[in-house]
Amino acid sequence: MNRLSHQQIARDIDWLLSSPSIINPNCDSRFICPATHPVHHYQITGSGYSELVDILHQRRSHLLGIYYESLWQYILRHSKEHQLIACNLQVQNNHKTLGEYDLILKSLRKQVFIHRELAVKFYLGLPSSTRSASPWNHWIGPGLRDRMDRKLNHMLTHQITLSETLAGQVALNALDITEVTTEILFQGYLFYPITGICPIPEDSAADHLCGHWLPINQLSAWLDREANEACYLPMPKSLWLSSYRGLPDPSIHLSKETLIQRMQSQLYKSARPQLVIRCHEQDGEIKENCRFFVVPDDWEAKALMAAEI
Repeated sequence: MNRLSHQQIARDIDWLLSSPSIINPNCDSRFICPATHPVHHYQITGSGYSELVDILHQRRSHLLGIYYESLWQYILRHSKEHQLIACNLQVQNNHKTLGEYDLILKSLRKQVFIHRELAVKFYLGLPSSTRSASPWNHWIGPGLRDRMDRKLNHMLTHQITLSETLAGQVALNALDITEVTTEILFQGYLFYPITGICPIPEDSAADHLCGHWLPINQLSAWLDREANEACYLPMPKSLWLSSYRGLPDPSIHLSKETLIQRMQSQLYKSARPQLVIRCHEQDGEIKENCRFFVVPDDWEAKALMAAEI
């Protein structure tokens, strides 16, 4: 994970606190939404920034998921509503790791202990022949290695049920905890194809965050319909969480023509889908107004195989 500025981390924390769940909590009460009253203009002190940098250094990972977990750990350490008891608590049996608790919390208001599992995901939906809700296996990670159904099924049948196992109970008893309430926080974005039918996933929240995806061979025609004053910015994975904003900079904010050339070059080199932010200028700042993935022309065929459709 590249070193991020105070302002970027503050925006990402605001995003964590205000972004909806991908899954509708009314369909399964274990899924939760973040606080209904987000902290706006979150300010991180110098010591707080150093604390976060130390957390990330200790975890020694560049992965976005680890950064996401680390931000939640920081938020909960400084929460007035919860006490953070443990994070990444391993559960072992006969020296074999069976799993780990992402977070063990205590609600200071309800005086109950909580086991909370965390996930931030970015899935691309596959076109469908029906308008009914699409099954979870139709939603694939951009790298083709992750699938929404597998992740959710693992969370629901293994991760969140850890406290029901004997080894999981032993780990909790070591903290003087006998019972926990279980929660799942499943945030992120769902990206819909620009052509064809792609219904929302089963049990998804109506207000889930979303974008689009398209193959590189459709990019030029699609951008021709865009306003000429728009600019574009390919985003490194470390900046996938909060909406982009920054000062105008022609060296990084690209025109349509430059974006097409950049995408053709990058996809030729790595064949790795690229997240792009479309921006506009407002009040002297460049601000995001939508995001989309540009994928190789053969990505959909490979995704259909990964989905086992």
